[in-house]
Amino acid sequence: MDSLRGEWDKLKSRPFPRSGFVSDDQRGELAGADSFAAGCILSFIATGSLDNTRIAVLKGCLTDIERELPALSAEAKDYFERFSEIGKSIISQLRETR
Repeated sequence: MDSLRGEWDKLKSRPFPRSGFVSDDQRGELAGADSFAAGCILSFIATGSLDNTRIAVLKGCLTDIERELPALSAEAKDYFERFSEIGKSIISQLRETR
């Protein structure tokens, strides 16, 4: 859990990418995914678990992020790849405990 918290702290110390998006719609969609997934990640870090609703939200956000990755600039892609890795790590940890 400490390594996950460290990775999260490193990612959140970076600003949200300001450029590298194909369109304003794409930027908005990824900003929403960032925000909703962040809530789930913070909840997991605080409690070590997620309820089924938060699991579904996190999975949906990761799907949105993964779909948009190929079209992003290097800066935005790096940010969201790291974000996705953290989310996937949480999903994996939850599978192991169920």
